[in-house]
Amino acid sequence: MQTHQKTFRVTRMAKVLCVSPSGFYALSISCKQTNKRQQAQQYRDERIKAAFDDSIQRNGARCIQADLAEQGIRSDVKTIAKSMNRQHVNLK
Repeated sequence: MQTHQKTFRVTRMAKVLCVSPSGFYALSISCKQTNKRQQAQQYRDERIKAAFDDSIQRNGARCIQADLAEQGIRSDVKTIAKSMNRQHVNLK
């Protein structure tokens, strides 16, 4: 619907697709906004990836935790390990 929004009216597309226009608008607004938790997770993921790359991709979650603690960033070892798995950052 979003790609054809300039060509067709939202109300018309909603009627054809059997959805509500308000649902479309609510979804489009919520997709654009990131909440504080997602922003914090993204920042933490960036810092973990940077610490991993700085260690020539050798350090595990415990060493990365120590590196981040030196920078003033507190994180749990399990959180760091989950972030590494989510980013497909694995030890070789």
